[in-house]
Amino acid sequence: MPMVQGGHHVALVVEATFTANPSFGYSSGADERTQFTFSNAAIGTATDDRVVIVTIGVAAGTAAGVTFGAMTIGGVTATKHGSTADGHSGSAGVAVYSASVSSGTTATIVINFPAKNHSPGLAVYSTVGPISLHEAVKLDSHTSGSAALSFSPDVPAGGFVVEHSYSHASSTYTTTEVTEHYDRVIVSNRGDTAGSKHYTSSASPTITVDPSGSGATSGIVAVFAPA
Repeated sequence: MPMVQGGHHVALVVEATFTANPSFGYSSGADERTQFTFSNAAIGTATDDRVVIVTIGVAAGTAAGVTFGAMTIGGVTATKHGSTADGHSGSAGVAVYSASVSSGTTATIVINFPAKNHSPGLAVYSTVGPISLHEAVKLDSHTSGSAALSFSPDVPAGGFVVEHSYSHASSTYTTTEVTEHYDRVIVSNRGDTAGSKHYTSSASPTITVDPSGSGATSGIVAVFAPA
C-alpha cells in the first residue's frame, strides 16, 4: 500500500536483494542428451517476490553448435534472456534464464535442447524484490586460442551482474571485476566459471574472463536491475 505524505501518494520502493548461491554442476561425461535434470538446487528463502536466475554452460554434441531450448525452474517455465552458440561441433554455449518461483528452498531445474549436447554446468542465484533484465552481453566467444573474453556492460544503480563462461578445453579461469564464485572441472578438461557483483551506483565496468587452456570458449554477462 502506498504511503501518504501531505496528501500525495508516495510509492514504497523496495530495492531487490541479491544472493549469490551458485555452484551446481552435472558431470555427464560423454553422455549426450537433449534434456538434463538438476535436482535439489538451492534457490534461497521462499518469498512471494523471489526471482531465481540460472546461468548455464554446455558442450556441443555431434550437432553443429549449441542451441538452448526451454528451461523450467521448480516447475515454472523460465524466460531465456540471452545465449551464445558457436556454429560447429566441438564448441561451447552459455545462456541466462530467470523465473519467478515463490515456494520452496530447493528446486528441480530442467533444461532442454533441440539437439544432443553434454557436460552442462549451471549456477543459481536468487533475488528478493521485483527485477527486470537491463542488458545481456553475449556472443563473446572464440573457437580456438586462449584469448580472454571481455565484456563492457552498462550497469544502472542497484544493478546485479551475473557472468558465466564455459570452455571445451579449460577448467580454470582468471576473472576480473566480478566476484568469481568458482571455476571447476565438469568432466575431463571441460569446465565452467561463474561470477556476480551487485553495484550500488551506476557503472560501466570491463569484465574479463581468461581461460587457462586453448579451445572453444563462450561467455555471457547479464545485467538485472530493480524493476
